[in-house]
Amino acid sequence: MAKKSDKAEIDRRTHTVVKLLSSAKTSSYILRFCSEEWGVTERQAQTYLQRAREIIKADYSVERS
Repeated sequence: MAKKSDKAEIDRRTHTVVKLLSSAKTSSYILRFCSEEWGVTERQAQTYLQRAREIIKADYSVERS
């Protein structure tokens, strides 16, 4: 069993996924990237994807003048 990632590693991975989403990469590409790059399951990759979407959503909801 692989060792559990710490909070800093999870944040780094999530922000990498944010960059991939911002670059218009598809969900299937991102899931495959996570699996190959970090050796995580599809379920964990989906969690990173969900967190990344929440970050992007929160960023868009900030009112700018």
